[in-house]
Amino acid sequence: MAVETVDVDTMTPEDFAALVKRSSDGDLAQTFAQAGEAKVLERVFSTIPERLKASAASSVDDTMSFRITSGDVTYSHGLRISHGACTHISGPVEDFRAGITCDIVTFSKLLTGQANEITLFLRRKLKIAGDLAFAQGFLRYFDRPKA
Repeated sequence: MAVETVDVDTMTPEDFAALVKRSSDGDLAQTFAQAGEAKVLERVFSTIPERLKASAASSVDDTMSFRITSGDVTYSHGLRISHGACTHISGPVEDFRAGITCDIVTFSKLLTGQANEITLFLRRKLKIAGDLAFAQGFLRYFDRPKA
């Protein structure tokens, strides 16, 4: 596989999952850099709320913080679930139940189900702050995109 040119504005969650699946870590990082990491992450996070399993999250009233790194740059996002609805927060989140920090490639694999939270945590590729159990189970409230 090689570095790809992606149209971030029209990229669907399934397109994103397919890109992650077919790319090596290095190629994926370069593809994101070429497309603009901030733009890719903004697009990815903006599509997550519509994938919420409202029935599974009906009693949840909490926020998850995401700090996604690439080299010396950190991109901050949050997802707030409240009474069966999800909202994307662009920027740092100060008040959260749990937060994760990882690099952009690890985040992409985690989000698309191509990596496991527990394995990443044990291998120190995923750092968790706050409620460990909530963080490890957070993505179960969403339909993950499939390649």
